[in-house]
Amino acid sequence: MRFFNTIILLAFIILLQIFLSTRKSKWCGLILPIISFLFALVIVPLNMMAPPTGIDFSYIVKMIVTFLVFNIPTIFFYIIYRVCRKNKEK
Repeated sequence: MRFFNTIILLAFIILLQIFLSTRKSKWCGLILPIISFLFALVIVPLNMMAPPTGIDFSYIVKMIVTFLVFNIPTIFFYIIYRVCRKNKEK
């Protein structure tokens, strides 16, 4: 049941992004990518606790990887936005 609910939620979010991306204003389609990017900016510092010995190279690499992983939805939303806007212009 949990898997089914997750699939429905993902489908709803993708359909919402498509709907927003096809609106007349180009800013509507950028709402979800911006929210997703801001979420990544907030969650990375909250997710990464500073090591007791100080910040070293591995800590910085972990922060960068975490930031990139949390921005996968941002990239996905932006690709949907660009495809919908390109189709709308034609």
